[in-house]
Amino acid sequence: MVGQWPFQQRALAACWYEETKSVTSVQRRFRREDKNVAVPSRKAILKWHTSLFNTGSVLNKKHKRARHIRTEETSNAIIGAALGNPNISLRRLSTLFSIPLTSVYRILCDFSFHPYKLQTLQKLHDIP
Repeated sequence: MVGQWPFQQRALAACWYEETKSVTSVQRRFRREDKNVAVPSRKAILKWHTSLFNTGSVLNKKHKRARHIRTEETSNAIIGAALGNPNISLRRLSTLFSIPLTSVYRILCDFSFHPYKLQTLQKLHDIP
């Protein structure tokens, strides 16, 4: 239980800190309440206090996923740039469109390009 504090104890610690403005007194109160429970650190108590009074919650923030980069517009733009200049590198495409290198690589692979072998070849004709 040392790493994961229940939200009730987090809120109590934040409220006790608001009353006393002393981290040490909050830690002492934790010890008085339950001797078998580990005492939260100074950093944790201050973090819970600022979190409670800034956001109204002591729960950790949920991380949001990054927006989807591989859209049809960006795919078409990258393919157009690769067809317009077959000698352009993946890194150049990445910086040109401000897209991660792996996304550029995946877009080119989706369209059956071989990103490490982008080259112009002559057109082959049948021999009569």
